[in-house]
Amino acid sequence: MSGDLVRVSDADREHAVASRREHLVQGRMTSAYDAKTSNDLAELQRDLPMTAPEPRRSALRHLVAIFGAAKRTGALRVQQHLVCVAIFGSVTLDLRGASGARK
Repeated sequence: MSGDLVRVSDADREHAVASRREHLVQGRMTSAYDAKTSNDLAELQRDLPMTAPEPRRSALRHLVAIFGAAKRTGALRVQQHLVCVAIFGSVTLDLRGASGARK
């Protein structure tokens, strides 16, 4: 039996969707749940633009600026309690895109 004709499981479909979540959010992967074979999943992904996965960063606990500046913005992961210290400097923290760290 050819590898392209192997029937995919629900877990295979979920993995295909999860690994391309940004494409799903933008409406490019809606038919992944209808895939029957591994060839169907490969065909869905063939015309998707390439995106580099974002590296997972550890949650921010401390932010220190000594004789300088520390600035954090964008999609941050922060702990429930965040300590910011500025000694002859400044700390700029934009939490609009922040999410809490999971325990």
